[in-house]
Amino acid sequence: MHKKRSSLGGRPPASSRKCFEGILWILRTGTPWSELPSRSGSSSAVWRRLKK
Repeated sequence: MHKKRSSLGGRPPASSRKCFEGILWILRTGTPWSELPSRSGSSSAVWRRLKK
């Protein structure tokens, strides 16, 4: 599912696939969020997606 960008502008939404892979990586490795690989996107975006 891809959300549309708001008419007010802002960043495009983070990829659901990348966020999911980032969450799995954190859970598997047990490393801190600050060490999330950049290929998974922004650590704050991934964390917010997990929090939902």
